[in-house]
Amino acid sequence: MVERRSPKPLTEVRILVGPQLSHNDHMIGFYTKFTTTESKRDAFIEILLEAATAMKAIDDCLIYLVNKDANTANITWVTEVWTNKEAHEASLKMQGAKELISKALPLLTGRPEQIEIVPVGGKGF
Repeated sequence: MVERRSPKPLTEVRILVGPQLSHNDHMIGFYTKFTTTESKRDAFIEILLEAATAMKAIDDCLIYLVNKDANTANITWVTEVWTNKEAHEASLKMQGAKELISKALPLLTGRPEQIEIVPVGGKGF
């Protein structure tokens, strides 16, 4: 049986904001949509997961999340949040990045679609 708890009154809830969100107007994020053939999506995801592993070593990369589209078998999404645009641009030039990009590009059926966002806070920060 699942125990259900009553929510705490608002007066008892503390909001915790990490230092990177306190007054940083330079944060940047992306939602990027990649389309592959259905037979290539899993191989493409493996390449993205290699990139995600590399991102763990970069403090300025706050989120690098690889997602399968729930409704379309050949679409993969990447969600990224960075402390600033320069850090994101530098990540594309780091050792190994060009190699991963060159492995991934032939698996795509077209150009990736990207939406730039400005993160402002919420759960996960």
